[in-house]
Amino acid sequence: HSVRYQQYTALDSGIGAPDRSPRERAARERAYAACQEWLQNTGGRYESIAHLDDIGSRSNKHWFLLNDCTVRWLDIRTDRLMTLLPLPPDCIALEELPPSECPQGVLMELLGSLQHPYIYPVLDLGFFPSDSHQYTSLVMPFNPRGSLKDLIYKVPPVPRGAVCTMRFNSPSPVSPSTVHAQSQWNEPWSRKYTRKSTCLPLSQVQRLGRQILEALLFLRERGIPSHGHLHSGNVILQNGVARLSGLENGLLGLNSRVNAVIWARSAPDIDNIDVICFGHLLFEMCAGYELTSPQPTPGHYQLDLERYPQVSMRTVRALILHPDHNLTPAPSTPQVVDVLQMIFESPDGRYPTVEELVLCDIFRNIDLREMRGTCVPSFKHGLSSSTLSLLNAVRRRQGAILSGSYSEGSSPCTPPSTPRDRKTGCVVYI
Repeated sequence: HSVRYQQYTALDSGIGAPDRSPRERAARERAYAACQEWLQNTGGRYESIAHLDDIGSRSNKHWFLLNDCTVRWLDIRTDRLMTLLPLPPDCIALEELPPSECPQGVLMELLGSLQHPYIYPVLDLGFFPSDSHQYTSLVMPFNPRGSLKDLIYKVPPVPRGAVCTMRFNSPSPVSPSTVHAQSQWNEPWSRKYTRKSTCLPLSQVQRLGRQILEALLFLRERGIPSHGHLHSGNVILQNGVARLSGLENGLLGLNSRVNAVIWARSAPDIDNIDVICFGHLLFEMCAGYELTSPQPTPGHYQLDLERYPQVSMRTVRALILHPDHNLTPAPSTPQVVDVLQMIFESPDGRYPTVEELVLCDIFRNIDLREMRGTCVPSFKHGLSSSTLSLLNAVRRRQGAILSGSYSEGSSPCTPPSTPRDRKTGCVVYI
């Protein structure tokens, strides 16, 4: 997304925001300093524009708007979104790779080769220590439309040419409420998704759902054991197309925000985790709110289907009272409840595969126009042994977490024991 310089000014870092606690302000100060330090190490490729609000669900994750100086034409600049996150003490990329390997290179080899119409690209990545914390930075394209969650909750996108009034290190920063009144995309996660919402149109649910399933299929084909962090906030909408993001979370060993909900039922097998998360995501698209229980109840099904006028309530009641009966509407009316019950209430207790979900009536006839003429590169044969080892380590770690035989370290900010280079994350021998 590009905007003209004279139409766009930078946001303040938010350090002086009156509604922040001293601890939160101190954390933002450290993150801002770390961001500036990382930008200096990029050799002038990026310029900082804004330290955004806490737009994600992770309390220790910081978001920055950057200008990519390598992509510019006349007075048009290219904006990027950067995230900065303290690494857990048991980060897979730092702990599982041999000392001779650089985590930055291994991760970028993997993430950079996941080129697909329904995968959101990662443009740059770094590991570096700063102020006794070990950070990872990730650079992605800046997308003014936001995520699927923004679409569900009707959060307005960034208006083209929006003018914000706060600047970095401004002596008199404007309160966050002023910025929120101008563009709600920068509101904190805890605020912007509290409004009552409505369901998405069925045609949109079908199209976006199929695109997400195609992204999961692609990851499986490329040897990624599971995404593990699938939720509406990690689905970016670009020109109306769903593009899956957040893959780096599993590679870094981060916990998923959906774990507490899905684990309340049982410890699912690693091969089913994405299917369960997709069921929760499908419910959220259709109901307009997150499912806070491990699976939908009969009341959830009824409320969900009432929002679609083409479904008769007689059919709804029959499906609820007699779920084992073969009671389905006309083939021309695909049913969301069928897919949800297929995921959460299979009689034999078996979860469907992603391939089986794609073949459901609601998804199988969707036109994937983005795939026309697209040559998806095959890179399996070209992955280094270190990258393949990392994928195996991720699978082992995810399986151990799901089975309850693995516990994370006590502090998410403790630096790893092995010293590594500031810029690349490579091991430093001392």
